[in-house]
Amino acid sequence: MRIQTVGFVVTLASLVLMGTEKSAWSLPQFGIQFGTELHGDHVHDELLMTFDCRACHVNPTGGGMRNEHGRAFSIGKLPISDATEKTEKASEAAQINPSLSFGTDLRFAYLRAEEETVGTAAKYKDSFFPMQADFYLAFTPTDYMTFYYQDGVELSGSRETFILLERLPFNSHVKAGRFTPPYGLKLDDHTSFIRDKLGFGAPAFGKDAGLELGFSGHHGFGNVAAFNGGSPYGDSNHDKGVAATGGWKSARFWLAGSYYNNDNGTEKKTYYGGYGALRLWRLTFLGEWDRAELKNSDETGSVMYGEIDFSVRKGATMLVKYDRCEDDHKGICVDDVRLDRLTVGFNLYPTPFTEAILQYRKNKEDTEIRNDRILAMLHFYY
Repeated sequence: MRIQTVGFVVTLASLVLMGTEKSAWSLPQFGIQFGTELHGDHVHDELLMTFDCRACHVNPTGGGMRNEHGRAFSIGKLPISDATEKTEKASEAAQINPSLSFGTDLRFAYLRAEEETVGTAAKYKDSFFPMQADFYLAFTPTDYMTFYYQDGVELSGSRETFILLERLPFNSHVKAGRFTPPYGLKLDDHTSFIRDKLGFGAPAFGKDAGLELGFSGHHGFGNVAAFNGGSPYGDSNHDKGVAATGGWKSARFWLAGSYYNNDNGTEKKTYYGGYGALRLWRLTFLGEWDRAELKNSDETGSVMYGEIDFSVRKGATMLVKYDRCEDDHKGICVDDVRLDRLTVGFNLYPTPFTEAILQYRKNKEDTEIRNDRILAMLHFYY
């Protein structure tokens, strides 16, 4: 079966079943995959009774350091092995004192690519490499204020530093500093087209300096940010970038939209799209579609993403992912008019704070270069 046909089936299942086209970073599929189980008996704070990212992360828009609830979820709901007294004490150790906590993410990968891989990707033809080594620190002197610091040992572009004012009326927040503007699904895979082709992939992950406002109810949520648009350390013009996302999330269904506009003096970029999720039995569907327009260079195109996860048992998931990038005119997809990518894999969470990933990726490009990939990765998080 051709990759476009399989990809169409994956995307159709992820998008049509949700009734729409469609968040190192986060794993948004957990929010829909576990539904009401995401919260569990250990949640005593009504402000966390939401299906939004802030239920498990210090950063309200997801990714990075996990909060107390996120750590409890990591040992109680996610791994194959049950929580023990020792692992619960290990989770509590992240809270150094009532005001100071820390965390980390370490990803070590093995990547094997086919012989015809060319360009900068050629150096990863058969390689071991540390993909991520991030350290997180959060200082919360009051119930309403947090100083957040995230630094990547392997890649400084992953750094985030901001002041967060939270628990404001309507469970709203204000964030000021350097961060990734809110947009779409914050997938942990930075090579996905909905991240990479829109400028949210490595090395800088789209991070910028600015202000963000947001809220999250039990179901509805919304975030809007204004940022420099050129660099986290300065702006060469009087225009500011703007990004926003908002929608509805429940235990079984998500529907949301995103918007991004940035005129940095060299290029005016406008993105808009929608994303959603659906949970049926042991199946989880994710999907996102985005339109990209670069006005100065007259480049236009679209990117889409579809994912189907099947929960084999607690701590074990099989998945199929489909990425597509298509140009209307010139190079959103860079060297190709259309790119198709099909990924099949298996994720295993054997013990608390550990994940094992095995994936095979089939690439289809206009240039017919054979560059299929096999990825094996160990992920340690805390």
